[in-house]
Amino acid sequence: LSLLTGGFDGAGWPLGRNVYRSQLFRLLEEAEGVDHVSALTLSLADAQGNVFIAPRHLPMLEKLTLAIVRS
Repeated sequence: LSLLTGGFDGAGWPLGRNVYRSQLFRLLEEAEGVDHVSALTLSLADAQGNVFIAPRHLPMLEKLTLAIVRS
């Protein structure tokens, strides 16, 4: 979600770009060392879990809870 290095191409999160839960799942699942993401909750999301961003605004990560399970 970073303005400088975020986004799917790593070139920065575009101003006003919405945050889609399914796309974040994909990014997390593709991260090195990640086998499975069991839950992802976004605050201020609609019924589908997506967050709509106003023009010229950026999303902000306020809280991250991560649980690592090793088998």
